[in-house]
Amino acid sequence: MEDIVGWLNDIVWSSALVYAFLLIGLFYSIFTRFVQVRMFKDMFNLTFKGGTSRAGVSSF
Repeated sequence: MEDIVGWLNDIVWSSALVYAFLLIGLFYSIFTRFVQVRMFKDMFNLTFKGGTSRAGVSSF
């Protein structure tokens, strides 16, 4: 069992997989035109002031 867990750990923390996840994250950020940065002000307002967003999403 310890050998299996060690083998899985080596796969999960391999540098190739870490770089692959970074590239996939960059791809989706470009594909969504960095929505996590563009909508920061709207997110802040929804979190602390309540109401609805420009996209029609409520704070709840």
